[in-house]
Parts: sequence; structure tokens; C-alpha cells
Amino acid sequence: MRIKVLVLTMILSLKVFSAYNVDDYILFHKGLQENEKENYRRSELIYEVYLENYKDSYPLISNYAKYYIAKNYYDLKNYKEAIIFFNRAVYTPEKYIKQETFKTNFFQYRRDFYMGKIYSELKDFKKSEEYYSRLIKNYYDPDLTKYEKLAFEQLIKFNDNYKYLYAVKYQEKFEFLDELKYENVAGLSEYFYEKKEYLQSKKCIEYLIETYHDIDFNLKKRYINILLNLKENKKVIELTNQEKDYYMIFYRGIAFSRERDYSRAIYNYKKLLNTEYDEDVKFRMAKIYYDLQEYEKSRILIKKCNRENEKISSILLNIYIKVKNKKQFVKEYEKFQIKYPSNYKNGVYYLIYNQIMKKDKNPWEIENYNAFFIGNFIVRDYIVSLKDDLEKRSFEEKTLKDALVKIGKLNDKELFDLAIKSGTFTLKNKNNDNSIILESLVESGFYYEAYKYAVGHSDKLYENKRLLSYLYPKYYKKEVEDVKKEYLVPDSLVYTIINIESSFNNRFKGENKIGLMGVKREDKLSAEYYFSPKNNILIGMKKLEKYYYKYKGNNLKILLAYIYGEKEIEKINFELDGDINLDTIKNNLKRKEIEEIIYTYAFYSGIYN
Repeated sequence: MRIKVLVLTMILSLKVFSAYNVDDYILFHKGLQENEKENYRRSELIYEVYLENYKDSYPLISNYAKYYIAKNYYDLKNYKEAIIFFNRAVYTPEKYIKQETFKTNFFQYRRDFYMGKIYSELKDFKKSEEYYSRLIKNYYDPDLTKYEKLAFEQLIKFNDNYKYLYAVKYQEKFEFLDELKYENVAGLSEYFYEKKEYLQSKKCIEYLIETYHDIDFNLKKRYINILLNLKENKKVIELTNQEKDYYMIFYRGIAFSRERDYSRAIYNYKKLLNTEYDEDVKFRMAKIYYDLQEYEKSRILIKKCNRENEKISSILLNIYIKVKNKKQFVKEYEKFQIKYPSNYKNGVYYLIYNQIMKKDKNPWEIENYNAFFIGNFIVRDYIVSLKDDLEKRSFEEKTLKDALVKIGKLNDKELFDLAIKSGTFTLKNKNNDNSIILESLVESGFYYEAYKYAVGHSDKLYENKRLLSYLYPKYYKKEVEDVKKEYLVPDSLVYTIINIESSFNNRFKGENKIGLMGVKREDKLSAEYYFSPKNNILIGMKKLEKYYYKYKGNNLKILLAYIYGEKEIEKINFELDGDINLDTIKNNLKRKEIEEIIYTYAFYSGIYN
């Protein structure tokens, strides 16, 4: 009883007159903290007071809080109450609601895992197996992996099939494929494919082909996609030779195109006109004709496309530049700059448009400059054109920010995200709303979340010079400044690399890259060592300084050497001035990546210099 009185006293002390009261978040978080300290009884009492006093609290009505209340009952071995609250714990974040797949979500994974544990403790093994088996999926989701492995440990006790499935999935022991059913192997191929482990997925499908001599059509389609991802274009051409299915003809055309056998690519694409692939093949044929400098053929096909998107509009503008058609360029650009204001090419288009409006004799000249020069020129011109002010904060806005920062200071990313999603902390002025949320995330130290939020609202942020710094931020400034005392490398290079490599996620893990600056990991050091911002920046800056002196301050070569490696940049044709003509890069994905690197550097250089 004494503890309950103390908790009630704490609530009364929290009560303040505020438009945005966060007492419910603070009290709920106190319950979480007590649970983490294994003070389960105290946590139970805090949750009881929370349930009694904050019936309209968003963490509660969204069902988010019920998972943690259930977890505390589980820790108390009060399985009856735990089951009741776990059954109500059906919180689904917005990002899961909107996705087009049938994937469940992280909160569901945790819930099902504990339900499996509870029924195991209650000796109801049939029910326990039911919940654990829900965690064995054909798709890949990094949030699932931990719980799926734990579920496998329990399921192996019920059925040997799970042992073989685990051995292939997590230990890559493909010799156990013989022990699995067709549908299990097909599921594994899907799992590896989603994980982008194409060689492993390929092994599974080729095992099915060899064993059953035929596979269903969905697997055939996946197999073709795997071969294209592995750049086995000739094998795709061979396998689709007699195919009459539209899907196979479409990918046969892609394979020919990648082999630069454009006539055969177009021959296959033409078979698909007036089919479900009509729009796709028109665009692909138009792109081929554009690359072959047959601009009129390209234009005719683009104009026949019924749908309108960024890629289609961009290629049409590029055609009008190449054929020097001022009237059509102006008409198309005026639509484009409204629909796609944050498109990278907009800067080039704007400068050409501006020159046409000024009746310049040769408005197309700007297009002839190389990428690094023009990127920096465009960005600086663009930044100068932006407004540099934000509206003065109202009392309501200041109160909102203070409330969000209070929640942020609890250092619970899930709870902060929940607060934003609740709709309680919103304003009529969306620009100020974005600004306050971003400031609150940054002041709370949630840099990666701030960057993701900024990217999600980039169209609005690109309208104001001050807000641009959230898209091109200088987070981890102290760590960078400390390391810079030893390695004298310009800020714009350092932050460009952090932005491109990890998006300010200090726990980033990629293929052969880890941490803020995407450094290479050595086996003798733990992942946690590389997740330390100071350690990672120290390693990254050392590597960066080496390239800085080797390439004598050529910032484009320095960035590309760091991100792709020296062997890769040897394959790029640089101009005599060390710049690059993006049209010489035939790989569309690589071209887009390099363009993004150039513009990211240009914005850092333009905003902060």
C-alpha cells in the first residue's frame, strides 16, 4: 500500500497545466524502467495506477502499452493475466499497416514468442507449438530473426523437420535439403531471395529442378530474377528461348538489353505492346533509342505512354535538350518543376529554362558541363534562391516542442515514435510541425530517426534554407571535431560519406561495411567497437585522409574511391579536369548513385561554406 501511495504522489507531482501533457508517457516509462530492473511488483503497481488514471492515454488505447503490461505479468509468473493482456496487445505501427506484403510486425513477433513460452510453462505443448510455429516465415525480416531462432530451439523438440530447416536457413547446410519437403525448399528460396542472398536462393531452386524436374511458375519467375541479379544474362536468354509467357518475354528483353544486344531487346519488347507490359516496354524501348541517340523514335514512344511519372517526364525533357526544342522544353519543364520539385535534374532544367526566358542564344550550353561542376553550380544557385526564415514560434509551438523533448529525454525511441504517430502533437502549420518534430528528435539524440523523418518530408524541407540542414545535417559534430585534430579532412567530405554510407545510423551494417562511415570490419574486433561513433569516425577519417592526399584534393575522386574502392573508380572514364560525364556510365543504378553522391557533397558544401 505504501508503494501505491508513493506512486500516486509521484503522479500528483507531475501534474502541470499544459496543452500537451506527457505525464502518462513518463509514468508508463517508469513502469518499463522498474521492469528492466527486475522490480516486477513495483512495475505492476505503476501499471495499475497508469491503467486507472490514464484510460485515454495513446500508448494504452493503441494497445502498445498492453504488450509491456503483459510482459510484466509473465515475469511475475501470473500467466492468466499475461495471456489476457497479450491477447489485447495488437499494436500495429503505421509503417506496417501501409506495407503491401503480408508480413506481420516486430510487436507481433515478440507477442507470439512469449505466448509460446507461457503455454510451454503451462504444459500445453500443442498450443505452445502453434505460437512458436507462427514465427517460422518464408520471408526475411531482420526484426524477426532473433525470435525465429529462439522459436526453432523449441520447435526442434516437437519435429525433426525444424532441425533440418534451421540447418539450411541459418547454417547454410544445403546437404539437408534432401530431408525437406518441396514447399519447405521453395519457402527457403523465397527467404534467401528476400534477403538478397541470391546464390543461396539459386541453390534451393536448382535443387528442386534437379529433384522434381519441374517447378511451379512462381518459382520459375523467381529463378529468372535471381539469374538477372547475378548478371547471368546469357542463361536467362537460353532458358526463355521457347517461352511464350509475357513475363518470360519481358525478362528476355531485359537480358538482351543488359547484353547491349539492343535490336533483339526491342524485338522482344515489341511482342508485348498492347499487353499488360505495354507501358513498361514503351519506356524501355524509348530509353534504348535515347541511348542510341535516335531521339525522335524515343520521343514518339514516350508520348505514347499513358502514365506519367518522374522518369518518363525526365527523359522527355532530356530529348528536347538534345534536339534543342525550346517551345516543347518550356512547356514540359513548367509541369515538371511543379510535380517533381526535389528531382536532382531540376537544377539543370531550371538554368536552361532561365536562359530560354532571357532569350539567350545558346541556352543549352549549361548541359555540356560535366557532373561535378554543374552539380555544385546548380546547388549553390538553388540555395541562394531559397527563403531563409521561419515563422516566429507561438506559445503553443514552444509548449509542443517542450513536451516532445520531455518524451525524447526518456531515451525510448519507440515511445517517441508513438507520441508523434498519436496525432496529439500536431499543428496547423505543417512546416513548423516538421521543424519542431525534427528539433525534438535531434535534441533527444535520435539522429538516425531525425534523418529518416527529414527524408520522409523532403519536399517541404527543400523549400527553406534553414530546414535543408536536416536533410544534410552535421550530427556527431563533437566526434568529428575531435578526430579532425589528427586528420585534417574537410567537413563536407566527412559528412557526405556519413550521409551516403549510413544515413547517420551508428549501428549500420551492410555488405563488408559497418557503422557511421561504412568502414570495413576486421574479425578480431567486435561489432560494438565499430558502432562507437568515435571509433568508426577515427577509422573512416584515416582512410579518407589517405585518398585526400593521393588524389590531391579532387573531391569527386576522393568520394568515389572511398565509397566504391580504387579498383572500381579505375573503370570510370574521368575527363581531363578530373570531372565526370554521367552519360558515359551505362549502368543506370551506378549513374544514379554517383549523381546522389555529387549532389549530397554539393549541398554540404553549399549550405555550410
